Amino acid sequence: MRLRIRERMLLMIVGLFLLVFSIGYLYGSQAFPVYYQEVELQRLAELMVEFERVELASQEAPLAEWEALALQSDALVQIFNENGELIYWKGTSGQGMQGMRGQGHGKWDQDGIGNEYNGITTLNNQPGEWLVNRHQTDEGSTILLQRPMGEVEAAVSAFLIFLKRIFLMGLVLGIGAAWFAARNLSRPIARLNSQAKAMAKLDFRERFSEERSDEIGELGGSINELSQQLADTIERLQSELAKEKNLEAMRKGFVAKVSHELQTPLAVIQGYVEGLEDGLPTDEAERREYYQVIEEEIQFLSRMARDLTDLSQLESGAFQMKKEKIEVKPWMDGIADRFRRMAGSEEIEIHSEMEDTTLILWADRQRLSQAVFNLLNNAKRHTGENGLIRFTISSDPSHLTVQVWNRGEAIDPEEIAELWKGFYRGRKEESRGMGLGLAIVDQIVKAHHGERGVENREEGVLFTLKFPR
Repeated sequence: MRLRIRERMLLMIVGLFLLVFSIGYLYGSQAFPVYYQEVELQRLAELMVEFERVELASQEAPLAEWEALALQSDALVQIFNENGELIYWKGTSGQGMQGMRGQGHGKWDQDGIGNEYNGITTLNNQPGEWLVNRHQTDEGSTILLQRPMGEVEAAVSAFLIFLKRIFLMGLVLGIGAAWFAARNLSRPIARLNSQAKAMAKLDFRERFSEERSDEIGELGGSINELSQQLADTIERLQSELAKEKNLEAMRKGFVAKVSHELQTPLAVIQGYVEGLEDGLPTDEAERREYYQVIEEEIQFLSRMARDLTDLSQLESGAFQMKKEKIEVKPWMDGIADRFRRMAGSEEIEIHSEMEDTTLILWADRQRLSQAVFNLLNNAKRHTGENGLIRFTISSDPSHLTVQVWNRGEAIDPEEIAELWKGFYRGRKEESRGMGLGLAIVDQIVKAHHGERGVENREEGVLFTLKFPR
């Protein structure tokens, strides 16, 4: 039969109570009679000392003083003079003696016991056993103090009966206390067990809520902490697994996309090269058009290969930043001019603004330029006809902030978190590209220990890069 912890604790505590009370009762029933006899004999010895002291302090028999002492005692008192004559006695109600006291008549009964005696004996003229203290004083008197053993045994018997009642009462109270103690100790353990079983099933919602300052409270706190850590870890693992699945899906899509994107320019190049070989262009202008198309496709393939290489190096950490002192104003003007030339005849208005023309930044010039160009190209691609782009740089004591705003349609909030991921292209994206530009920006900013962000603004979208100064 399997016992629960509460039942085991109850049996253990009840067993402990039974053992303690049983030992106490057995010891008391055996030791108390002897102890009580010793106490009574000691009382008789102390009383004897008082009777002798009174006699020594008086010139004649101090009957009044003996009377006062005798009244304080429940013993039989007999005092004989040096001639063996009884000069005082006090009776007791025990063993058939009469309750009388006063002066007596008679001679000392020589019963064979020495003049100095303290113990239990029988008396020739009295039935049963007696506690006796007999002493002959320096004045020659003999003082005899006696107490019947029946009174002592009655007191011992009454005590043992009382001890039995105490035992039974203690047993009942002990069982009740054991039940409450077992319940108080087992209940939190049962809750901890329930919580542990739930944790084994990956359910981390249960918490040990009792406020306790003992070891059980500490254990409950530790299990709560463990449960929270496991829940957080599993959540992170699930998140990482979901990200890994998404990344794997994106990589598969990327492979398919790369294959498709490679086939298109290669097919175009092959077709135009074959046309040149077959002499399809009829004049020089048409041949130059063929060459121009081939060159554009080759440039597209080159940019694709370069972006893939850059992203791979940045993500793996293989690329080492070469930081240098950059005067921000000339660098910004160069970026803006180069971008205007690239925009060419497209009807796009570009504004560049900078508050402090003396700013200095330590950064990798090439990678910083690449990140800003990618933002500007992204802005140009989404601003449309009659577009407007603002390129601004500002600063505070700890950061230099680069912002690129373009007029255009707002980004779907669900897409904002995806923009910085490699190989991601917007859902409405129709222009050619691999979706690597913003991923490269993200890696460059991280390599500089900076921050990046994007938000929808009125009539457009604002990209922000922050670099530590």
